[in-house]
Amino acid sequence: MKIQCELFNHKLSTKMISILSHIEDEIVFSNEHGLRHPVAIYNLSSTKVYSSFEKIIGELQRKNRDNVLLSDLHLKLVESLTAYVDDVYCIVKCFIPSTRVKSNIIFNDKWLTKIYKNEVSFFKNNITEYRNVFANINNRVKHNHGRYIQIEMKSIVGNSSGFFIDGVDDMGTVIPFEDIHPRFQGAYTATSYNHSIRKLLFSYLAIDYYAADFLYKVVHAEHSMKLKRYSVEETSSKRLNEIVIEIDKLSKMYFPNEFHDAVEIKQSNREATLVYPARVTYQNKLLQPKNMSFTCKHNGDGYSNSYGIPYMK
Repeated sequence: MKIQCELFNHKLSTKMISILSHIEDEIVFSNEHGLRHPVAIYNLSSTKVYSSFEKIIGELQRKNRDNVLLSDLHLKLVESLTAYVDDVYCIVKCFIPSTRVKSNIIFNDKWLTKIYKNEVSFFKNNITEYRNVFANINNRVKHNHGRYIQIEMKSIVGNSSGFFIDGVDDMGTVIPFEDIHPRFQGAYTATSYNHSIRKLLFSYLAIDYYAADFLYKVVHAEHSMKLKRYSVEETSSKRLNEIVIEIDKLSKMYFPNEFHDAVEIKQSNREATLVYPARVTYQNKLLQPKNMSFTCKHNGDGYSNSYGIPYMK
């Protein structure tokens, strides 16, 4: 998939910003649902995402980075992205009168399904791949006692910090949870922060793109109106542009299983383009060391005595 964000005066525009900036208040029913205005919801939700990106970027840029802090900041980013998806349903709901659904339904996606079943299903299906990038981590850590285990890669051409979320196999061995870290060439794997932050950025922009399409369809169907064409200057974000620039500057030293799964970022005076998976020509230019060593630090739990180590066959 290729995502293009227009650039004007060092600011990037996303599809969701564009649509929300040109919707009239007369078709907003947020008060009926006890919700903030949809623009306010979007601003608060995206600000939390941007802040989470900025904090982990700052730590990754430090020479003497704190790996425990990195895992905490990574989880905060994962949580903010998970919340953003939930907020999309709140935003869309704001454009529908509360009287359209008679029953009392707590979850907003379920409420919307009562009226726009196909649109909700289409949105969920389109974002599944990108949502899983962070939702699987969030669910494992929050609901299944998953823990971040730190891992360091060293090579003659560069080093990289990373993590894996732990699980347990049927023999009681603590291993990387394979729904998040699939095996590579028969070995357990982990995730580098250099790779993860790029993939999380792409996932956020992909979800934003499909969220805008979802919102457009519902507003058009509900109010029989077409949205105005937008001005990039009015609706773009300097903060998001800085995030894309700084992420692109980060090291591209990945773990062995990540080079074929890279995100490509291209920037020009007019737009920023993200491509996933990256073109083969881009992947081939990445510097992949032939010899790497890994150091993994497990936290003892007072019971487990068997551990699976990534990249060891």
